[in-house]
Amino acid sequence: MAETTYGRSSSLSHDDIGNIVSGEMRGCTYNRTNDHLWAHTANARVNDNGSNSAIRIGIYNVNSSRHPTTRRAYSASIAVTSATEGNVSGSIATIDVAAPSGVTFTAIPLQDNTRYHLAILNVGALIDHAMEQASDISADNESFYYRTGLSQPPPSSFGSYSSSNEGHMTTWLNAQINEAPNAPTNLSPSGTINDTAPTFAADFTDTNSGYGDYLNQMRVQVRRVSDSTVFWDTTLTSTQAERTGAAMSRAYGGTTLVRGTAYEWRTQHSDHFGEWGDWTAWTTFTPAELGFIVCEDDPTGKIEDNTPDFDGTWSHDDSDDMTVVQVRILSSGGTVLQTGSEYDITDVTTATADFTVAWADTGLSTLAWGTSYQYQMRGKDETATWSDWSAAATFSTNAAPTVPTNLTPANSQILTDYPLLMWQSTDADDTTATGLVSKCRIKDNTGSVLFTRSGTYDATLFGGAGGWRYQTDGTDLATYATYRWDAYSGDGTLWSGEVAHASEASAVKSAEAIFAYAEGPTVTITDPTEDEAVTTANLTVTWTTTDQQKYRVYLYEDGTTNLVYDSGETVSGTSSHVIPSGYYFNGDALDLVVWVEDSDPLEGQSAIRSFTVDYVEPDSIANFQAIAEYVGTDLWASAIRLTWDQTELGVEDGWQEYTIRRTAASGNDATTIILTRLTSPTQTSYTDFAPASGVEYTYSISQTILTGLDELTSAGVEASAEIMLGGVVLVAVANPEVVRTNLKYTNERDHTRNTDEQVYQPLSGLAPTTVRSRQYTKRAAFDAKLFADAQATADARRFELEMCDQYRGTFCYRDDKGRKYFCTLPDITISDRVADWYVAAIEVREELYSEGVE
Repeated sequence: MAETTYGRSSSLSHDDIGNIVSGEMRGCTYNRTNDHLWAHTANARVNDNGSNSAIRIGIYNVNSSRHPTTRRAYSASIAVTSATEGNVSGSIATIDVAAPSGVTFTAIPLQDNTRYHLAILNVGALIDHAMEQASDISADNESFYYRTGLSQPPPSSFGSYSSSNEGHMTTWLNAQINEAPNAPTNLSPSGTINDTAPTFAADFTDTNSGYGDYLNQMRVQVRRVSDSTVFWDTTLTSTQAERTGAAMSRAYGGTTLVRGTAYEWRTQHSDHFGEWGDWTAWTTFTPAELGFIVCEDDPTGKIEDNTPDFDGTWSHDDSDDMTVVQVRILSSGGTVLQTGSEYDITDVTTATADFTVAWADTGLSTLAWGTSYQYQMRGKDETATWSDWSAAATFSTNAAPTVPTNLTPANSQILTDYPLLMWQSTDADDTTATGLVSKCRIKDNTGSVLFTRSGTYDATLFGGAGGWRYQTDGTDLATYATYRWDAYSGDGTLWSGEVAHASEASAVKSAEAIFAYAEGPTVTITDPTEDEAVTTANLTVTWTTTDQQKYRVYLYEDGTTNLVYDSGETVSGTSSHVIPSGYYFNGDALDLVVWVEDSDPLEGQSAIRSFTVDYVEPDSIANFQAIAEYVGTDLWASAIRLTWDQTELGVEDGWQEYTIRRTAASGNDATTIILTRLTSPTQTSYTDFAPASGVEYTYSISQTILTGLDELTSAGVEASAEIMLGGVVLVAVANPEVVRTNLKYTNERDHTRNTDEQVYQPLSGLAPTTVRSRQYTKRAAFDAKLFADAQATADARRFELEMCDQYRGTFCYRDDKGRKYFCTLPDITISDRVADWYVAAIEVREELYSEGVE
């Protein structure tokens, strides 16, 4: 390796001294380089001027006028003290020259016959530098270039400067002279090869590679040995992988090679500067005459076997027989998992090319169930030459059904009706249409099996996740008693737990579940009577039973499951309940059911009691209207205001209340609720502060009067309205007119969910079991920019959001996507950006809250 210098070194005369103050950069443009160079160390001859200082030496390109332009690199920091007076040096610390991908320069490549500029940047005390005056040298540029007011490191562009004809500073670079690459080594292919399109590989070596010199281009020549006919002559540019690995690797791209023919090849490599190294000697290779195997029909697709036989077809360039065959198994991703033994097969001639390798002859280990595989085969011909591995063929082994989970009922649940048994079990590659079954075993309390029953698959079970069901009856549960049960599944090949289908008794069963079938309390409704015409709007229901601890009263539309009223579970031994007015109306036909729980606890339910409603209605409310309304600093109408004419009745007439109901055309609010009951006859308006965006809401109003002891309700009058939001609206449900804000400028609001689950991983290595609770609540975190808008300043929007943060109650979240739910605000962070706007990071979490009243 030959070393040299570039610039003006201390070995030359330096009879004069210049000064560089702190923050000043001073440099010179030197003569042209004589060679391609790898500059690795920057040097200067400097002295301190009474105090310590630190310098860096920058290396810059120059333009056609020899003035400094863009930075190429700069040195490490160099201390200038009384102890370092004279020559100082620093290795190149940062190199700006863009290296191709896969290459890192540790020295600066300097081009032959090119000028460069070296500059010293001083930070600290005043320093002196050695120099030679212009009158004493002969150069094509004898100017000093100055910049002041700088800090380390040297700037990426020299920038604006002052200059004066001074001479040359004593500043120079140590560099290694570039040498052409060595002749490549470790050539491949060579000798006998299997491929007619081989990959040509050779290692790149270069004296300057320690500084980042790299494989730039490759020339490859391939010719036939017999007559030197050229089959491939190409020049290729290296890839990133070739540069990183310092080795060429290229697939053949010339005229098709003929098996059994001798060829030879050679290559040469170039480096960063385009200098070519020597050609290698010619290396000979010969593509052998080979056999070929093609995998045929079996195994393919899903197979019901984990020890399959393998079918193939043999052919050969020279019509040789196949005498030995070998099979290997790969993962679906192509990783070799196991390679079988070499099997001496009865000679397979090209005339009878089809063959089968029985599993027992492969030497392979049993395959796993429920797994995707690939397989390849290769054969050895009569000359003991192996073929290439065949193209991979794909198959998968049958997956066993999962061991059933989530058995319901369980946990010793007490039931008074024949229970519907439900469980979950899936199969990755079978359905009921392809033989998938799941069975349950009903046992007595000692665990003895009474019956084995087949389940029916039902895609609607378990919240739409799907599952199996079996409805028990009096044969299954002949007496009131405690029962145990479990379940298992099969697909015609395997039972759960990967048990062979012939061994059903050994199928892996689910964990055992327990329930009690017991006789519950008898409930008889005494009032109203069957088909009675009820003349009151607030019905008192009575019934008889024994040992009552809780009750619940349901009211349905006649002949349907549409629930009109639900009292909720009430802890009480009282056998009566008043259904308040407002839940049913004159002319309604209704079904009544009473549920009771006793102290065991066992449940009982009455027979359905049907009745109608027939009473003299009060007058309906007049001029009922629903109008979208702006509230506070709303940017969009976010509420619906209801108005009506005041009733002509007064408290003295028995007037009791206005009842306002609400339902939506779609979404979560589609269920009809009693939104409010108003107890002042003079009130003629009400505002719904929480409608969802883009949904039509229908409201109705009725009035109730007391006639004697009977509360009678007028027919409802309806009105509809809709709002359209342009962003997010947050309102406190308890104070929606005051604690509220609009957020117009938000990023995309990704609504995730909270769930609660526990994963149980069995020691057997089978798939885990997940037990998930019914919790499923929304949460979101998003940013909002608080700009001044048409209704409020940025400070006003910040104040609104801070009020929401301080309030800490329950809020209603609504947005332009039509989402609506009730939530808390766990975190609000507001940061200043500039004087007139803010960024708020907001987190919302769904909270339990029910609109309306009883």
